[in-house]
Parts: sequence; C-alpha cells; structure tokens
Amino acid sequence: MPKKKVGRWGWHAVVLLAGLLVLSAFGLASAQQTAAPPGAAPEKREPSLLRLGALEFHPGFDVSYTHDNNIFLTRDQEKSDEIIRYIPSLRLDLPFGAASKASGSFKYERKDFDKFDTEDADNTYTTAALILERLFGSYYWKTNGNWDKTDDPSSSETQSTTGARTPHAVGKVSTSLGYGGYEENKVHLEINGSAGRDQYERALNDRLNKWDYRLGGIGEYKFTEKTAVRLDYGFIRTDFTQRASGDQRDDSRAHFVRGGLAFTPGALITGHATFGAEFREFDTSISADNRTDRDTTGFSADVDLTYAVQPERTTINLRFTAGLEPSSTPGQFGYQKYRADGTLTQGLFFLSDQLEASLTPSYEVNNFIKKGDVGANRKDKIVSVKVGLTYRAKSEVFPWFTSVEYEYKKKDSSEDTNDYRDNTVMVKVGLQF
Repeated sequence: MPKKKVGRWGWHAVVLLAGLLVLSAFGLASAQQTAAPPGAAPEKREPSLLRLGALEFHPGFDVSYTHDNNIFLTRDQEKSDEIIRYIPSLRLDLPFGAASKASGSFKYERKDFDKFDTEDADNTYTTAALILERLFGSYYWKTNGNWDKTDDPSSSETQSTTGARTPHAVGKVSTSLGYGGYEENKVHLEINGSAGRDQYERALNDRLNKWDYRLGGIGEYKFTEKTAVRLDYGFIRTDFTQRASGDQRDDSRAHFVRGGLAFTPGALITGHATFGAEFREFDTSISADNRTDRDTTGFSADVDLTYAVQPERTTINLRFTAGLEPSSTPGQFGYQKYRADGTLTQGLFFLSDQLEASLTPSYEVNNFIKKGDVGANRKDKIVSVKVGLTYRAKSEVFPWFTSVEYEYKKKDSSEDTNDYRDNTVMVKVGLQF
C-alpha cells in the first residue's frame, strides 16, 4: 500500500504554526515593553538585538515550499516533487575596536521531499571569522573558516542520477594579512592563503576526496582618488587522497597571474576587474603505459563590480570568472570554466518601501580538456535565470519577511546524456533578527 503523506504534512504544519505563534508572542511582548508613552515623540533607537554585553545574537528561522519539475536533472523521464525546507540559524557577532569583530554562525537545513523520501536531507553549515582592521595604522588581518556537512543531490555528476544522496563534508580555512586598502592609502598590499578539504562518505566517491591549498598576493596602486591598478598572483595545489593505482592521476599544481583595475568605495562603480592566464601542471602521467602530456594553459579572470544607480533602490552587480578546474567526472581530468552572472536589485518604492524585486541571469561554459587520446571534446553550456520578489517588514522588533522566486535552468552538452531543463518555484516566509 502506498505511504500516506497526510499525517506527515499535517505534522509539519503544526510545527510551523506553533513556531510562528511563539515568535509572534515574543515580538508582541517586546513591542509592548519598548512602546513609547502616549503623546511622546517617536524615539530613534538602534535595531532590537539580543545582547550579552557586547556579544550580539542574531537568531533566524525560515520555512519554504518548492515545486521542482525535474529533481534529478535528467534529460528524459523527468520526475517532479514538492520540497519543504526548515532552516533555523544563529549568528554571533562580537564587535571591538573601531571596525574589528569576531563572528560565527550555524545553520541547520532540513529538506523534506514529498514523494521521494530517499532524497530527504539534513545539512549543517558552520562559519567563523576574525576581522582585525587598522592594526598598527593601516595593517589588517582577516581569517575565515567554514565547515559544511551536506548530502549531495542524486543529480550530481559524481554519482548515478537515481542513487541515494551522498554525505559530503567540506572544510576550509583562509587568512590574509595586508597593508592599505583604506581611503587614505595609495598602496594596498596583501598576502593570503587557504587550505580546503573535500571528504565524501561513500566508497563510490572516494576518487573525489582531496585537499586544496592556495597561496597568493594582491598589489594595488591608486593613480586617481578612487581608481587603482591591480595585480593578482596565486598558486594552487590539488592533492587527491584516495586514488587507486590504476585510476587517473590528477594531482596538480597551478599558477595564475592577472592584472586590471580596482575601484574603491565611494566611486560610482566599486569592486575590481582583472584578467590574465593560468598554467596547470600534473604531477605524474596517467599510467605507466600512457604518458600523454596533460599540462595546459588557460584564460583566468576575476571580475566583481557593483554599480549603485540609486543607493538603496537600484543596484547592479556584475561578475565574471574564468579558470582551470579539476573535473569530478570519471574519465575527465579538467576543464576550462567561464561563468558570467549578475544581479539587478530594484526597490519597488512606488508600491512599498519594503518591497524589492531581483533578477539574476547567468551563463556558464565548461570546455573539457583533451590531450591526444586523453579526455573528450566535451563542452557544457548552462543557462539560468532567476527572478524574485521580497517583502521585508519595517518592524525592528519582529523583522519577518516573505519572498517568492522562480528559476529556469538549462544545460546543453555535447554529450547528450548530460542535457536537462529544470523549473523551480519557491515561496518562503521567515524571521531574521
């Protein structure tokens, strides 16, 4: 007999309703405690925060409903489903000094599928950061870390499109030490480094377990008040940890150099745009019998520009990246990636100051590397368009929000089995203090 879902979805509704009632009661009580006396002038105050001394607590909770018409991202025999997500979160901020702070966050995500129970997932996302600004004048030090434990979708190219989700842990620590970058500085110098770990918990995916190490530097010099020339250099070391002796050997090291411009805060356009080249060299040949040279040089780019047409009403962000990437697809050893995307955010002030619309298109091309008889002339093109509408309440005591979002995604590959089209519609409500 088919599994009945009525009780399950009914339980979800009870939990959601109870949570909203509790939060509503909390917000009403807080509002009554902070209300101004009758006839008094409105008091301008800081946003309501939960504090313990200087330590700030920012809890949040949201729940969303999504309809996805192709959850496995297949070319044929598409399967649709409804997904409920519950996401409680907590962020801690400890500001100190003029602009320094320590922070941390934890987010738990429960994904509950209506039809395909094997796709249900429990994901956690943890971050920590220490930002020290203006040390000894114009020096700074920034360190960030994250640890995510997730279940990769069954549509991932690393596994069968019908298999169960794959437990996956990703950890990364990055740090940077620099001088300058402030408004009064003409020179900005930085050295940075990071170490990252990908660990899969299913034997089928052991070939993807790896360490990623990076070391780099940034140099900028202002030739006008708001514009600087910029030079980036980076070294990347990739070590796969569980490759069988007969498997493809993809350990590699890479160098990239890029040059361009940087635009400081206060300029009409802020951000940076750099372009250059990346060279990737593989440690060993594929096997004792196949010593084909796989070393390759590719185009490298890093563009992130923001244009505020009307601050707090219209903002345009443009991004473009290009570089060489290791491949997760068996039989492939790397690809040249190009990705362009942007976000237009428009406040709909003519309707409401709390209403905001967004448009996010993207276009990505992945050219897989072929050396002699190694690899394939595969090319993937991925197009997506996302539109959204968000309403954020004015209340600082009970800062609820609601949003609706539609996304269309299409992948065209020279290997037709990788093609797919996907449409999703999502409705979300939540609180973020």
